[in-house]
Amino acid sequence: MKKRTAVTLLMAATLTTGAMAATPAMAAEPTTASSVLVTYVHENGSTFKSILNDTDSIAAARDQLAGGDNASHPSGRIVYGAANENIGWTWHLEGTRQVDADIEICDGTPEDVETHAITSTTYCPWGARPIAIQDL
Repeated sequence: MKKRTAVTLLMAATLTTGAMAATPAMAAEPTTASSVLVTYVHENGSTFKSILNDTDSIAAARDQLAGGDNASHPSGRIVYGAANENIGWTWHLEGTRQVDADIEICDGTPEDVETHAITSTTYCPWGARPIAIQDL
């Protein structure tokens, strides 16, 4: 009788563990993707997208998305010409990283980049925060 009870308990534990692994809360855990597509919203309400490849930057963006208090913002080299990731704009960013500080000349809105009002080759919108992150 004891052997049967032990087998029943083992089966119940296995089924419970398997069910827990499929719950939405477990699926929402961050992955260790080496590249992510981040959708940012600027404080003016405009959105743009950029790819992050740096693990520290990915972690910082995920932290912000989860409500963390880090004050980093994206910074990347402006490349004019459409790219798949930044649909709706005639530019995209390359080498984007989350940084804590940058020079003011690269700050602005996505519209400033679109109209070439930003004279820097880098775009670093201090008022941009991630609103979505997609593993690539």
